[in-house]
This record gives sequence, structure tokens and C-alpha cells, in this order.
Amino acid sequence: MTANSPVELRLPSTGLTAKERKALQPVEWYSFTRFFVEGFSLLGLVIMLATGLLRQIPELAREWRKARRALRHSPAEDQDDSEPS
Repeated sequence: MTANSPVELRLPSTGLTAKERKALQPVEWYSFTRFFVEGFSLLGLVIMLATGLLRQIPELAREWRKARRALRHSPAEDQDDSEPS
């Protein structure tokens, strides 16, 4: 073994390295559950926002057409057309 090579420490009671022992620790269920609850909550929020936006698109298109029509047929243009040239 050289001086620069990594040394693995084995625990006398189990024969496992510190890394192996850490890998065998029980799962932290609080963090695991919290991750999934927060993830699904965020997913639900995104779906609800997308649904709301998609439901408004037909009304927005109708109002956009209505506004364009009103600008095309504005009263200022009607007065210009009625004056004799």
C-alpha cells in the first residue's frame, strides 16, 4: 500500500466499511413523503393553471375579434366617409 492510496476503515462489529454502513441506514420517510406530497401538489397546481388558461382561450379569441372589428369600424372613420370630397 502506498502513502497516497485511500484507506477503507472496517468496523469490527459488522465488517462493513463506513460507506456501506451509511448505505444500509433506514430511509428517512419524512423527507421521502414530503418530496412526493410537494411534487404532486406542484403538479396539481400546474394542471389547474393550464386548464384555466385553456378554458379562457375561446373567450379571449372572441373578445379579440370584437376589439379588432370595433377598431376597423370606429366612429372617426365613419365621419370621414360621410364628408363630401
